[in-house]
Amino acid sequence: MTVTIKRRPSLPGEKLAVAEEFEGRDGTYLVEGVVRSQIMGEAIYEMAERTIKVIARRPITKLPRPGDVVIGTVDTATPNVVNLTIQNINGNRTEGGFTGMLLADTNTSSGRGSRRKKAPCKASDVLKATVVSDKNAIIHLSISGEQYGVIQASCSYCGGLVKASHGQGECTRCGSFEERKLAATYGEESI
Repeated sequence: MTVTIKRRPSLPGEKLAVAEEFEGRDGTYLVEGVVRSQIMGEAIYEMAERTIKVIARRPITKLPRPGDVVIGTVDTATPNVVNLTIQNINGNRTEGGFTGMLLADTNTSSGRGSRRKKAPCKASDVLKATVVSDKNAIIHLSISGEQYGVIQASCSYCGGLVKASHGQGECTRCGSFEERKLAATYGEESI
């Protein structure tokens, strides 16, 4: 019985073989005729096919990029800034622990007699947003558009389930109304 597969740990940049002996596949790159590992993981040598691929030991976490749709739980909510922990990027669960920042609308007037602006959501709400920028390693989010906003919420007074009622959130337990920017899909989506 002959061994057709050989496995060994590999580090990024590590020499795996020369191009004359093996062809590099996923997780490898070629520099000056040398096949090198692109990621940390396990190098798998297919002896029969004379190929090498490197499989990551842990799945590579995808970073949120502009245009991505994210879902996360609100950590803090003030009238000016909302911070949330991102748990889902484009429908895929993430364990990356990314934090996104939603800035308040800059189009509100601050003149005399203007209404005091309120936060579009409350702490522990589940929010659906789009990434508008990732400058300076900060994930900037937006909830403009009817498909973006709060998709799940609980009452800030009693903790009961909040349902959509006339564009606001109404608690099913205590009946209080709370103003939030609800997404068109409120109550239909989950993390």
